[in-house]
Amino acid sequence: MGPVVVERHMCIIKSSASISQMEGDLRHALLISVNGSRRVVDPADISDALAQRFDLRADALDLRRAAFEGYILFLPDENIATRVYNGGQPFITSSLQLHIRRWKHQTRAAGGDSLPLLLDIELHGIPEHVWELDTAEQLLNKHCAIQGLHPDTEVIPGTLDL
Repeated sequence: MGPVVVERHMCIIKSSASISQMEGDLRHALLISVNGSRRVVDPADISDALAQRFDLRADALDLRRAAFEGYILFLPDENIATRVYNGGQPFITSSLQLHIRRWKHQTRAAGGDSLPLLLDIELHGIPEHVWELDTAEQLLNKHCAIQGLHPDTEVIPGTLDL
């Protein structure tokens, strides 16, 4: 029996007001991984250690489980986030060793980090009553990100030129 091939499709998530709001909140969030230990770490221990080291109130820290191996720490503002990030230095106590990183758009994203090419794509046979951006997205969103419709689209009957 030969290797099993699994087809993977790219999925592009459209931006929205709620996504923009969350991105704003994440600008002062940090990703925390617990290093050097296979034991389960109580999130309160992490909050307490960070609060003590950086002179913060532990109950004011919003630490949430982010993935199997880590946490995301929401901080009140960018200045505090910069202070806790501490230039990316490891955070080590007698009982904890933490790796602290800045959140980025690509965090936890699978696939490519960027869209490498800008292309004009011409679709033929599209009925005039569905000449709109949503149609192009339905047809192409598994394969590319749609930036917009070509301005000449309305001039050429039956063609949706991206």
